[in-house]
Amino acid sequence: MPCKQVRCSVRLSSVFIGFCVLLLLGAGICWAQVSTTGKIAGTVYDSSGAGVPNATVEVKGPALMVSRTTHTQADGSYLFDVLPPGTYTIIVAAGGFRTLQQPNIVISAGFTARVSSKLQVGQVQEVMVIQDQPVVDVQSVQAETTFDQQLLQDIPAGRDPWSM
Repeated sequence: MPCKQVRCSVRLSSVFIGFCVLLLLGAGICWAQVSTTGKIAGTVYDSSGAGVPNATVEVKGPALMVSRTTHTQADGSYLFDVLPPGTYTIIVAAGGFRTLQQPNIVISAGFTARVSSKLQVGQVQEVMVIQDQPVVDVQSVQAETTFDQQLLQDIPAGRDPWSM
């Protein structure tokens, strides 16, 4: 009888260990999800370099069905997350400042564009368009591959890695 109890406890402990391993593998798979959206984050400053609180920031682009709007925090910061890859325009407006428009902000999957805006004192009707360098992803570089006839012929066929 004691032998059966030992076998049963060994069997239960091996089942428990197997369950724990599966749980850890499942958690690793959940953390390894690939991001399919990007973000635009930034800060709105005035001409003295202080953050502009409660400024209206709007993002427009062909990848969005409708434009999205937010207001800056007390330090002038803002964030647009879950943006589909595409090209966007940021429009910043605040009372007593010229409206600022920043086009050609390119977002790719997993990329966060940092867009800081410096507002100038002026009439509300004035719009200032920044034609600067476009915001691009400089942290991840994607290589391009061209499939030609030779490359396609060199791909092994079937399950045998030695056949060509």
